[in-house]
Parts: sequence; C-alpha cells; structure tokens
Amino acid sequence: MALVTKVNPIGIDIPIDTIQRALYKALITNGNWQNYQSYHRAYKNPKGDGIIPEIFSINNDYKESFFDDKYDVVSMFIADDVRPIHNDTDFKSDVSIIFHVDLTKIIDTVTTHRADEEFISVVASVLRNIGFGMELISIETELSNVYTEFDLDTIKWDNMQPYFAVRFNMAVPYYYDCSITYGSVQAGDCNLAVSVAVCPTTTIGGSEGTAEAFTCGAVGSLTYLWDDPLAQTTKKATGLSEGTYSVTVTDTGVLGCSSGSSGTVIGPGAAPTCNLLITGISSTRPSVFGASDGTGTVTTSGAAGTLSYIWDNGETTNTAVGLDAGPHSVSVLDAAAADCHASDAVIVDIGMAFSLYTKESGSTTFVVTGDGTAIWTDEVETIVGDSATFTFADATEKKITVYGDPLLITELNPNYYHSGKITNTMDISQLTNLTGYIYAYNNDDPNFNIILPTTSSAITRLKIDNCAELTELDFSPVSSNSLNALNASFNPKLITFTGGVSSGPITSSSFQYNTLLTSLDLSGYTGMSGTIRLEYSGYTTVLLPSTSGAFTLIYGNNCTSLTSIDLSPLGNISTDIRFNGCSSLTSVTFPDSTGSILNLRMNNCNLSYADVSVLSGGLSVNSAIWNFSSNNLTTAEVNQMLVEMYGLVSSEGGGGDYTGRSIQVQGNSAPDGSSGGYDGDQAVIDLVAKGITVTTD
Repeated sequence: MALVTKVNPIGIDIPIDTIQRALYKALITNGNWQNYQSYHRAYKNPKGDGIIPEIFSINNDYKESFFDDKYDVVSMFIADDVRPIHNDTDFKSDVSIIFHVDLTKIIDTVTTHRADEEFISVVASVLRNIGFGMELISIETELSNVYTEFDLDTIKWDNMQPYFAVRFNMAVPYYYDCSITYGSVQAGDCNLAVSVAVCPTTTIGGSEGTAEAFTCGAVGSLTYLWDDPLAQTTKKATGLSEGTYSVTVTDTGVLGCSSGSSGTVIGPGAAPTCNLLITGISSTRPSVFGASDGTGTVTTSGAAGTLSYIWDNGETTNTAVGLDAGPHSVSVLDAAAADCHASDAVIVDIGMAFSLYTKESGSTTFVVTGDGTAIWTDEVETIVGDSATFTFADATEKKITVYGDPLLITELNPNYYHSGKITNTMDISQLTNLTGYIYAYNNDDPNFNIILPTTSSAITRLKIDNCAELTELDFSPVSSNSLNALNASFNPKLITFTGGVSSGPITSSSFQYNTLLTSLDLSGYTGMSGTIRLEYSGYTTVLLPSTSGAFTLIYGNNCTSLTSIDLSPLGNISTDIRFNGCSSLTSVTFPDSTGSILNLRMNNCNLSYADVSVLSGGLSVNSAIWNFSSNNLTTAEVNQMLVEMYGLVSSEGGGGDYTGRSIQVQGNSAPDGSSGGYDGDQAVIDLVAKGITVTTD
C-alpha cells in the first residue's frame, strides 16, 4: 500500500527509515554488491551468510550501523541538518548520507581490487534512482579528516586510501510527500498515488511558476499529462502563470492504472495602482562643442516596483551618457504596476568653444566677436553674448568657459587677453575661423600656456610676448596667409618654439630676448619681409625663409651662442644688418642683395672672412658704417675684404660724394700690400680718396 502525505514546507520531514530500506534493498540486490563476497574474503556479518544485514531501527541522531561493533566495517549516518545545497528560490533542502568505511577489512590484497571506487559507484547508482524527488548533487570524500570533492561522472580519485568517509549530498523537495511500505506493491495491482508540488511566479503577471508530480506505488514507467495551455507531458511543468493545474499520471506497468492530483501556482498578488511621477530631469553639457559625452539624469517618485528606463539614444539607466547637444527624451516604466509609465524631455546645452583661466579680481571684461552665440560662464555667472564683464570677489583662480559654436567665433579682441589676465592654459584650438590679432602677452603666471587653432583663416598677428614662465610655444597650427606680424619675444624661460608655414606678408618678426631658446626655425614663412629681431637670445641655430621680400633690418646682436648665420635665403636687404657682440659667431653668409646698406655691423664677434662682394647695392650714401672690428680676421682676410669693399664703392659710378661714410676693421690683423694676393694698403688709399673714413690696425 502506498501513502501520499503533504509535508510542511517550513520543516523537513524526510522518512529516514524508508530511505534506509530502499538503500538496503537496492544494495543487496545489486549484482556488483553481491560480487563483494568473492573480493572481500575478510568480510563477515553477524549472520555469517555474506549478505548485508537488515537495517535496524534508527536513533534520534539518524545513525544506524550496518554491522555490529565486532567488525565495525561500515557506519551510516543520515542527517537533514547539514549545509544547504540549493538556495530558497529552488524550494530545495538537502540531506546527506554518510558512510565510514574501513577498507583494510574489505579489500582483497591479492587482486588489489578498487573496493573504494566500486563501493561509491554502487551507492551513487542507487541514490541516483532512489526517487522521492531526491537528486544526487555531489559526492565528497574525507581523507585525513578533510573533505575533498569527488567526480560524479567518473567515480574516480587519484590515490587509494585504507580508510575514508564518503558523503552523498542529496537535494530533496520541501514538498516531499511519499512514504512507502515495501512488500505491499503487487504486480497487477494499481497502487499509484500522486501529489503535486508547486513553485510560485515571481513577478506580477509572470509565467515563472512550476508544478511537479511526485508518485508512489508505481510498477512500470510513468507518463504525464498536464492541463496547462501547452499540455506538457513531463514530470515537471514549467512556464506557468497563476492558477490551478492538474496532472494525470499513468502507470504503464498496470493496465488502466492512472491517478491524478493538482496544485495551485500563486503569484505576488494584484498589480498596485500606478503612482509613478518624474520629479526631476537634469543634464550636463558635452565637454566640447560637437561632442557626444553630455549626460541626462531623471529622478522619480511613487514607484511600486523595479523601474526600467529608455532614452532616445537607447540607454537604459536613470542617467544617460553619450548625449549630444539638443533635446533628449526618456520614458520610465514601473514593472510592478499595470500599464505604468511616465515620460519627459531635457535639452542638453551646447558644449565648450574654448576656455581660459584668470586670477583677476574686481570688474574684468572679455570680448569675442561671435554673432551673439557665445555663452560665458564661471561658478556664479552666466552671460549670453560677445562681451562678458565679470565681477570677481578675489584673485583666486577661476575658469572661464565660452560655450557655443567655435566656428562662429571670429575674433578675440586683442585688448582683453593680456597683461596678467590669463593663467593656466588658454585653449582656443577649436576657433578655426578666427581673424585679426591673437594677443596674449604679459601673462606671467607659472602655468600659462596657449593652444592655437589649426587654421588657415585670416589671422593677421600672433603676439605672445613677455610671458615670464612660458616654456613651450607652438605657432605651427596657424597657416594663415594673412599673417603680417609674428611676436614671441622676452620669454626668458621659453625652451621650445615650433614655427609654422605661411606665405603671408609678414613685415615684422620679433624673437628677441629668449635667453634659453637654442633653436629658431622660421623657414616656413616664405612671405616674410621688413624686419627680423633676434637679439639677446640663446640661439645656436637660426633658419630663415627663402624669400624675395625686401628687408630693412636684421638684428641679431648679443646672441652669444650663435656660431653661424646664413642670410642668403633673404632676397633683398637694405639699411641694417647687425650682429654685434655674437662672441661665438665664426661664419656669416650674406644674401645676393642690391639694397644699399646703411649699417653693416658685425663687431666683437669671432668672424673669419665674410664675402661682402654679393652686397651689390654697396654702402648707403648717407653716413654708412660697415664695422667688422674686434673679430678674428687675418691680414689676408682683411686685405680681401677691403679690396671687395672698394669694388662695391667704385661700381657706384660717377664717383659720388662718400664723405661721412665709415669702414672699420680695427681689432684684427693689419692690412698689407700682398697677403692673400690682395693689396689691402692700396684699397685703404683708394677708399680714403673717395672720402670714406677707413679705420684699421
């Protein structure tokens, strides 16, 4: 006779005696177990018949010995108070069946039969098929009092031990409801009994429920038929929503033997009222104009359950990132309430056009020309327009950010970005349509720097002078062909300068008093003319552009590290060439120039011969001074240069009035009449005869 009773799901009521009897019956009828008699010659039981004895009644600790204490071969413990194997959502508890085995009593030392592995294999096979909704989850063995995981599939371990304990961990449904009395089931009798255990849905309106049939008294294999919409035919029906479900179970081993039962899948209850409200929505700008790294954040109240979010860019959290400027919408859904959602929108403001830092206090004005599109802001003020006047309480550093389309900003007013107003980095790299002047001089903060835009727009002047702490300066991004002036002077800590490329008509180039700057490359400015100022700098090399422009002044005085200077790329020089006091200068190359030179002064250098014959424009008519005094010229070099200078004077034609002109070569070797194949003495006589004052040693 089979009995089916439902068990309280809070406590575990496992019929231990039934498990023991099922295990015992399976073991003594298992062929592998009976073969132990041939392998285990040392084995005897109290009855002396080589058969495992009946399991006697258990005590309160669920402990029962298979054998008496005389042999002490195996002890079995069945406990339902060990650690959980499944979590609560699986509606499972666990039971562990533990054997202690002394293999020294049951192993055949002749054949070295692996009794330990066979023993575990037999018991595992039984427990896999023991029924009652139980499931063999894992096998652990204890060697030297330490449990180690045992492979469920292979039933193998690496090292055989003479003594071990084995724990078979079984998962058991809470709704364990079958109690069996063996011997009452007879072939041809229908003793099938069925009960149903259910698991609820976890969400309102969900279909996560399950129903599982448990049987007792079956003779043959079982078939199942559920009355759910899918008419499932498995022991366990899944995907069930709330409701009552019935199952019909048929025992194929008994003609016409069917039994049924039902269970009710419950859920979390009725959907609550929708009270969802969006209470706030905010945004942050993209980092720069045109970027897509702005954010939007929505806050809510009144939610009954888990909220889901959908932004118009596909993001699914309450804060969306990766937003560009402009309007963005969000929808919020409350999963716990029926048809419960709310929507709102936010406008993400435009990103940065450029930024700057200042330590100004009091009233400070900055001006751009940008067709009214610039938005100026600091920590406390926001101003829309091209002109911003801020009133700062103190001289602490403040970041000023100009938001807007950088392409619409066409001018930075040169009156408002210099004289100490700018600290830290002034990044105007996005302003590629700038025109006019870029002035950032007299900004002597230790962190001052400027990043120029990569542009060919009509920028006419770059002036970054008198920045006491500036160490790097890069003019290369600006390739404007409208450039007419370059100024990067009086920067005493400047060590790196990068020039650009422009054919603009640059008439003023000032790179003087840069005492630490060793290399100056101006070769890309092919439209250069007018004046070049290089004085009092640390240059060792200077590269000038190849240009046909007319130069009136080239100054390089007191560049004490300069060893050579090539002026030949410059097309035409008139008026002044001065490199006085360049104590390391040994070589100079003059351009092929028709300009009339008023002042050619290269005294107090370390020059050897310099070819002046290419200066075909000769000495200026008005008070010209050509001075090569205090250099390192030999007698032959002095002779040759004096002869070439007279050649320039004599080629002017018509004799002319040279009174007031001066040629000075003292402080070198004295001229003579023959050294180097030139008659220096005669050249002096001829020059004096023209009215020119000549001073030599």
